[in-house]
Amino acid sequence: MTADIRHLIGGRWLAGSGDPVRSVNPTRPHVVVAEGGAALAADVDAALRPRRGPPRRGRARRS
Repeated sequence: MTADIRHLIGGRWLAGSGDPVRSVNPTRPHVVVAEGGAALAADVDAALRPRRGPPRRGRARRS
């Protein structure tokens, strides 16, 4: 089974905009375990931008 590589951008899991990439099992290099698009600089910028909209509801973590 091959998993899709996704990036968390703006609260959603999206495919990267860059070239296709593959992750292989290091003990069996012929077995592809995940594949998807690489993240471009624009993807990283969007992921690091503050999320717009109301804050998520839920319990706050205490240290």
